[in-house]
Amino acid sequence: LRGKRVVGIVREAYNKWERRVPLCPTHVNSLVKNHNIDVIVQPSTRRIFADVEFARAGAKISEDLSPASLILGVKQIPIPDLLGDRTYMFFSHTKKAQPANMKLLDAILEKNVSLVDYECITQNGVPGTPRLIAFGRYAGLAGMIDSLKALGDRFLSFGYSTPFLNIASCYTYPTLSDAFDAVEAAGKRLPDTLVSLSEFSPLVFVFTGAGKVASGALEVFQKLPHKMVTVEELPSLHERVLKSAHDSPERKVLYGCIVQQEHMVKLKHGASNSGWTRSEYYENPELFTPIFHEIVAPYMSVLVNCMYWEPRFPRLLTIDQITQLHKQNRNRLLLDADLTCDIGGSIEFLKKSTHIETPCYVFNPETQTFSDNLDEKGIVMFGVDILPSELPNEASMHFGDVLVDFVPKIVGKMLPTEFPPEIAGACVTANGSLTPRYRYIGEMRKITEKQHELREKERLLEEGDGSHHPNKKSEKKNSIGIFIKGHLFDSGYVNQALNLLEAQKLTFKVIEIDVVPNSSSHQNESSITIEIENNLENQNLIKSSIESLQQLSNLMPASKASVTILDSSRHTNISKHTKSHTKETLTFAGFSQNVLVLGSGLVSGPLINYLSNKCFRNVTVVSPIPHELESVRKKYPNVQIKNLDVLKDFTEIEVLIQNSNVVVSLLPATFHVKIAKSCLKLKKHLVTASYVSKEMRVEQQQFILHHTKDILKL
Repeated sequence: LRGKRVVGIVREAYNKWERRVPLCPTHVNSLVKNHNIDVIVQPSTRRIFADVEFARAGAKISEDLSPASLILGVKQIPIPDLLGDRTYMFFSHTKKAQPANMKLLDAILEKNVSLVDYECITQNGVPGTPRLIAFGRYAGLAGMIDSLKALGDRFLSFGYSTPFLNIASCYTYPTLSDAFDAVEAAGKRLPDTLVSLSEFSPLVFVFTGAGKVASGALEVFQKLPHKMVTVEELPSLHERVLKSAHDSPERKVLYGCIVQQEHMVKLKHGASNSGWTRSEYYENPELFTPIFHEIVAPYMSVLVNCMYWEPRFPRLLTIDQITQLHKQNRNRLLLDADLTCDIGGSIEFLKKSTHIETPCYVFNPETQTFSDNLDEKGIVMFGVDILPSELPNEASMHFGDVLVDFVPKIVGKMLPTEFPPEIAGACVTANGSLTPRYRYIGEMRKITEKQHELREKERLLEEGDGSHHPNKKSEKKNSIGIFIKGHLFDSGYVNQALNLLEAQKLTFKVIEIDVVPNSSSHQNESSITIEIENNLENQNLIKSSIESLQQLSNLMPASKASVTILDSSRHTNISKHTKSHTKETLTFAGFSQNVLVLGSGLVSGPLINYLSNKCFRNVTVVSPIPHELESVRKKYPNVQIKNLDVLKDFTEIEVLIQNSNVVVSLLPATFHVKIAKSCLKLKKHLVTASYVSKEMRVEQQQFILHHTKDILKL
């Protein structure tokens, strides 16, 4: 079939709601007339475009796609329908070695299929650059329309009829324009209705994310009477609206608020939350702590969540946080519209995805239970996973407008070297093998399959315990979260790391794997998040294992691997029985070491380098010289710096000593006595690099006199 200019379009079989097509009749017509390409379309009564429309455009309607050299679909192709020795393009969901699609990948390799995954088509084929073919905006549009309907249903359960009830599910509208008309019509009637909803005033919609999903959601919201406010305005807005007259204009609009990273997290150390960049947050999320639950969540009525999230980042909202807000009578959240449908992700209490026909369920933060009865108390949860399929016409046109330009360049070809760079970079398989950029999938698959075995053993053990002890409560298990980043797969580091943990007979689980394939010109870093079961008996073993992981990085320099211990809010607990992630969920006792270094001169450099290489140490450097501290910050971004003078700011320095396990003084010898006295008083270890002076000998005698066994002075 090489060189044969015939394109096939499959009948979608993934889901009954999947009515999208990769190419519309107008695109087919262009291929037939302008590029002399034959198009065969499998018949379907479910597509948004009828078979006759494709036939009029010049396509042949046939079950048999065997003449086609290039076959296009939207979602995964059923294995029996795969034809060998051809090029396929569809969303395969295999690039993270998703277990559900590994049999499909096996069949693709066995049948010598060249697979091009739409999800991987980026600018010039470079990983990390913007995707060229995506449905993001339509997920935002459909999700927001459906969420407004869900809000209307919720108000009805409270006894209020609102214009939101006149907004139907997005899939019921023939076109997007019809859906917009319905939203705008509801908006015209909304002001008077909002006055009657005084107990819910102000109605604040909070939007997360800055991509196409968020822009689509905002596009719908802005068709309603609204006013945009900042996070800083939320507390005063709440007070002002509540104090306003019953029919005040302020009660007749919805309020929208867009949150950025600085509203979600702050630096763990330092009073100010300014001076850090988004890239610093992405590189070192362990240096940040969540604040969204404190400064935004108490004021929001609807959360429209469109943000990308990974387990290494703090969650936007945890079960524990929303439960505490509820106990404090500060929870106003009516609806979580999670348009990302990230199960157990940034919103921890989104526990399952939902269907287009039944898009919602209720989470009760008081009892931490879930119900499909939308009249129950709690927060309505919305989590549909195929939102763009609710707008099949417009979504397909948008998709096909981009795809159609690539088709003439790849039809009749099967090798990445024959494809344009955008398509070559998205070619997952060729010649019966994974292409070099995607070979990591094989290693990742071994990891996920191994984890599946462990989870199955855990499940069987739990079932066994339950059968013998029906009234026995499951014990809460603590765990340590480990985040490893670097060139993990191409260097072989990840296999060695997992083998190391297995050899130590530790119980662990791989929570998340994020792989960024290498390009021809650049090696990209990947990451893996591991959760290790922790108890009093194995703490020393875990500690030594973490040190070994770091040493492994030194033995495999090509990996450039960094190992970080995560906070409890960054990943899912290993125990299925744990309902919330409190601070006690992850026990770091015996792991975290706080080292205070006084001085930032030349002699401090090697010491800071040595101390900061240990992932379980928190190092703080104190100096009165700003430019030296700035040099430390640039070289060692995981080290905290404090601009303090021992003579002028000793009260603040003594607080740092109190919070440290070890103090290292690299100051001039004349300052050591003052530091030593403070360490003796606070019972802290002190290390200095100076000769023993007469004054220090006196302190030594005081040390012996007091017989303080817990102190070591060198």
